[in-house]
Amino acid sequence: MEAAASNSRQTPSRRRISGGERRESILALTSRAFAERGYDGVRTAELAKSAGVSEALIYQHFRTKAELYRAAVDRSAEILQDRLTTAVGASGSAGERLELAVDAFLEYVSDGSNAWRVLALHVSDPELADYQRGLRTRATGALADMLAADPRSSRKGLTRAQLEQLSEVIVGGAEALANWWSQNPRAERGELASLLTGFAWSGFEQLVGADSR
Repeated sequence: MEAAASNSRQTPSRRRISGGERRESILALTSRAFAERGYDGVRTAELAKSAGVSEALIYQHFRTKAELYRAAVDRSAEILQDRLTTAVGASGSAGERLELAVDAFLEYVSDGSNAWRVLALHVSDPELADYQRGLRTRATGALADMLAADPRSSRKGLTRAQLEQLSEVIVGGAEALANWWSQNPRAERGELASLLTGFAWSGFEQLVGADSR
């Protein structure tokens, strides 16, 4: 009896995870299914299987598949935003910070979390597509803010529209480069970041003049 009681005391009790932790776990695990099969190509039952939970449990946290996908997109966008904020907030010139931001983006693309693939998915639902575009517009606007902070922007009288146009080119280039990299994984991330930064910075300097960084 004493031995049995001792064994009972030594057996650790399994920690009950919170609703927030369960929700995050579902998002992380279903992101893989979205990334592999797309939004339209996967059913809620398959998402539940991917997450190792019941379909009923998914519906406790997300009313619809669209709501689950939007939450997955938000999660992916937050991961990217955190990395870019750290890069852009570093000390150095605008050009140096831009290269750090590009490198942070490429690291995010390659980190194996499926976050980028979820964020970039093509979806047929027009509301979800609009939501994705809204997130992309925020990213473009944040880049335009960084370029506007360069003193040369105000000295040359650059308009917000011009900075947003250049930011659109940079963001589009980063997306295209990420897609190319997925097909050419042996390419070095640092070389790709330097290439895109050089291209983007040359465009900015065309607008502000050939001042030094």
